[in-house]
Amino acid sequence: MQHSNCAAAPVIPDRPTASAEDRDENAPGAPAAGSDRDEYPFRSTAQGAARHLYEGDEYENDSSVRYVDPAENQEAGHRLGARYRTDRILDWEAFTVTIGD
Repeated sequence: MQHSNCAAAPVIPDRPTASAEDRDENAPGAPAAGSDRDEYPFRSTAQGAARHLYEGDEYENDSSVRYVDPAENQEAGHRLGARYRTDRILDWEAFTVTIGD
C-alpha cells in the first residue's frame, strides 16, 4: 500500500475542465480520439497538473498523465469532488491519498 500527501487547491471557477492542449490530438503524446487525460497528482490539488498556477511555470508538466476511457475518468472526477465535499476538505487543506488495499 502506498500513501501520497496532497493539498486541495483552491477552486478556480473559470478554469476550463480541459485545456486546448489536452484536446489537441496532434500534440506529442496526445491521446487518441475519444480518450480523456487522467492526471496524478490530481489536477484539483496544489501538487497536480495545476501546480504551475500557484508555484510557477517550472511545474507546468510536473504530473503523471495517462489517457483513459472518458466515462471512467469522469466518474472518478465526480467521486473525488464528492469526497472533497463530504469530508469537507477546504482549499489548501492537506489530505492523504492511499493507493491500494
